[in-house]
Amino acid sequence: GMPAAEEAIKNRYLADAGQRGQSQDWSVVPADVIAPYACGDVERALRLAAWQAPRLAAEGLEPVHAVERRLTRALINMELRGFPVDVERLHARQRELLAESIRLEEALEKRFGVAVNPNSPDELADVVAHQLGLPVLARTRPSDRHPYGQAQFDDETLLQYAREYPAEAETFWTIRKARRLHHVRTSFCEPYLEAHMDGRVHPNFRQCYARTGRTSCTEPNLQQVPPELTWERKAAAEDSRLRVVDTWVAPGAREFFVPSPG
Repeated sequence: GMPAAEEAIKNRYLADAGQRGQSQDWSVVPADVIAPYACGDVERALRLAAWQAPRLAAEGLEPVHAVERRLTRALINMELRGFPVDVERLHARQRELLAESIRLEEALEKRFGVAVNPNSPDELADVVAHQLGLPVLARTRPSDRHPYGQAQFDDETLLQYAREYPAEAETFWTIRKARRLHHVRTSFCEPYLEAHMDGRVHPNFRQCYARTGRTSCTEPNLQQVPPELTWERKAAAEDSRLRVVDTWVAPGAREFFVPSPG
């Protein structure tokens, strides 16, 4: 029951100034607007703590709360210190990944006769069904938007297509590569370049956000950072054994992190 009208006013200023997405510049908001918003954050936290304290004691959760408070201090220190990244390497890899993505998408357009976004399940379902004449092998759970489930083209499904339809293995191999390049570029290269300050990224650790209770990380995400992998494309030989016909080094994102001096 604690209204937050000042937050709505602050958000309107940001929207009018074109500040959207993760990296917003709040200096565009006048001090007489941002001050009540900031003070309201502190006031609500203190009032909420006073409301929670007797409930924690009644349920015997004070020791758990003490552990969480100690963790909070550690996470704050991690956020403030930040994580060093190789900015020059990020810029170079961003250009390389984009150029390779364009080349692969041009190859797919030549194969299908139409431009296709390899990261769009709907576009892939269309060309797989109408250009290749193949069935949809996997779908998501039904929803209001997709009553029969949306066609799914994750990495495991693409491998399944390559196994079951070897004549089109090269096509699905190309789609896999294009999706990997897009993932590394848009989920790691670009967010790290956008978020870094003097060569360090300072993420937001969410201590109590995930349903499972684990700590999560955003703006940018430093969890589930993929390593560089060597992919092998295999095909059946005349003796029915699988042999490697192509290899590709799938880029990762761990290469962007560097140790601090010393």
